[in-house]
Amino acid sequence: MSDLLFHLEVVTPSSRVFSGEVSQVSLAGVKGQMCILANHAPLLALLQPGLVVFKEDGNDEQMLAAAGGFVQVQDNNVSVLVDRVWREEDLPDDLSMDEKPADLDKRYEAELLYAAKVKLKEGV
Repeated sequence: MSDLLFHLEVVTPSSRVFSGEVSQVSLAGVKGQMCILANHAPLLALLQPGLVVFKEDGNDEQMLAAAGGFVQVQDNNVSVLVDRVWREEDLPDDLSMDEKPADLDKRYEAELLYAAKVKLKEGV
């Protein structure tokens, strides 16, 4: 591994969204935006809804919209644990990556609430 690369994993409760070597990752921490590079000091931080932007070696930046979660940095390994993520191609036509991920999360919560109400009615 190059001295400028580190391992990044982005996971949700249901899947591994990304796993690979990157040169940097930017995240929305609750205390503000953070950028992690190789050889970063150990860190455990709470994430707010926001964009996860990372760059694989020699490739363009990739962007994910993420609901809140956590980031752990240790020994050139970065683990991003989030409740939910969206890739640009997964978004409904009326939403874009420019929209705040918190709004995406609210829409997701509304969909979950509606599904729960339907299931409750079916069970009655």
